[in-house]
Amino acid sequence: MKQHFEFGKFLRKVYVDDMKFLSPRYSSKEIYIRSTDKNRTIISAMSNILGMYGKNDGINIPGEDYPKDSEWPAGFVPVAIHSVEEHIDFVCAVFSSYRVVKSVGLPIPAFVKMQQIPEIAIQHKVAV
Repeated sequence: MKQHFEFGKFLRKVYVDDMKFLSPRYSSKEIYIRSTDKNRTIISAMSNILGMYGKNDGINIPGEDYPKDSEWPAGFVPVAIHSVEEHIDFVCAVFSSYRVVKSVGLPIPAFVKMQQIPEIAIQHKVAV
């Protein structure tokens, strides 16, 4: 989680502070966050976005960006992490897509090469 949080801070520096590509305040109109539907990857995505937008620097507005409630963590803006079912996730769950294509028997060159990787690794005694 710490590495993802630090990476989120790096992304903020690049895309918010340096390039001015994203707003300093989180906007769901600018960012769509997608993850596989696994706890590990969802938590990684949450850690990234906390690094980008979790700092309580006074930019976020209580009552607008997060509830104006004394018990609410100061400056914490909830952000949706989206996912789709694994069998239709052709973006994040590439290995699931690979299994589907393999089961159908389509000879897509990229997938054929992926099948050859373990054999090549054994031949050259390389860990993959």
